[in-house]
Amino acid sequence: MLNKIIKSEITHNRNSFTAFILSFFFTGLGQIYNGDLLKGFVLFILRILPLLLIPLLIFFEDINLYINIIVFIMVFHIFIWLGAPIEGLLYARKIKKISLNRYNSVIFYSIYGVFNFFILVFSIQLVLLFYSIEKVGTDCMNPTLWEDEYILINRSENVEYTMGDVVTYIVRGEHRVGRIMARSNELVSFSGCVCIINETPLLISIFSDTELNLMGVENSEYLFSEINETRKYPIIGISSRSKRVKKDRPIFVKENNFFIAFDNRMKETFYEIININSITGRVEGIIYSNKLKRIFRKSYL
Repeated sequence: MLNKIIKSEITHNRNSFTAFILSFFFTGLGQIYNGDLLKGFVLFILRILPLLLIPLLIFFEDINLYINIIVFIMVFHIFIWLGAPIEGLLYARKIKKISLNRYNSVIFYSIYGVFNFFILVFSIQLVLLFYSIEKVGTDCMNPTLWEDEYILINRSENVEYTMGDVVTYIVRGEHRVGRIMARSNELVSFSGCVCIINETPLLISIFSDTELNLMGVENSEYLFSEINETRKYPIIGISSRSKRVKKDRPIFVKENNFFIAFDNRMKETFYEIININSITGRVEGIIYSNKLKRIFRKSYL
């Protein structure tokens, strides 16, 4: 007599809302809940790996691309974070039922969730060792940086500061932002908004319509461009040809100091000398602004 062995497979319903929630809080867990272990791990790696690559940018020579690369990584990270739960929800609705695997258990889900959480926290903390996002709290750097805009700060110890860089620093416990104008052992003075370094004035001119549009600023009689070595950026001030202008006495920058000036030179006090060690980072660009075209702009052209 021929024995016939009939195998019956037990299937279990998948709740699309559960798949969405699991992947929203723990990337890839919704996919594992739906019976696809490989897809879950791939999505998790795609979210974490770009964050782990950010610290490597300190070895990237072309600093003009810092803001572009980091913004791309952040957008990609958010895309995976929000895309994974949507994929999990749609797939659960499509398959409706699965055959349970060994990993479809509360114990495995819990272990994966804890692992997911700690790896994500570690990755974010690693990024924050090198970069931070800060809110501009003053109009002293207008028109380059507007008040209430959010800027990306490169805090790496390997940053080499150059003339024209915008930096954040601390003076008497107060966090400030300004532009490096001169190094140690240099002589600096101002005639109106014109900066004079070692008796040589920096080049002052006006912007083209294309440049104004690129920066997202409006032209005015007080708006000028200034070039300090390789950096070209906007400043606000009174022309040195104005009758109201008085030439300041030269200031000698001592050893281990930087001469810092604000781009808004209509301020009563628009420059100061700081110790190099008080600098906390270099401004790479604007992360958020109320004016769309100013987002992702660097602090120079």
